[in-house]
Amino acid sequence: MHERPPFKFGLRAKVEKRRGYKWPGVVVSRFRTLAGKPRYVVECIVPEVRGALHIFSDVQLKSRQE
Repeated sequence: MHERPPFKFGLRAKVEKRRGYKWPGVVVSRFRTLAGKPRYVVECIVPEVRGALHIFSDVQLKSRQE
């Protein structure tokens, strides 16, 4: 059986992408792939695309300080 890595971010955590476009937002859901890897649904807070959702792995995200 494969070891399941823990979730690094909780629901409502404020995050953004580490590289490329920033995608500042809030974690609105989290789940595991069939392989057991953590994934996060992040809702963007930028006014032009507010409410848009993207799915990221934990290595793509970092905590965002306000």
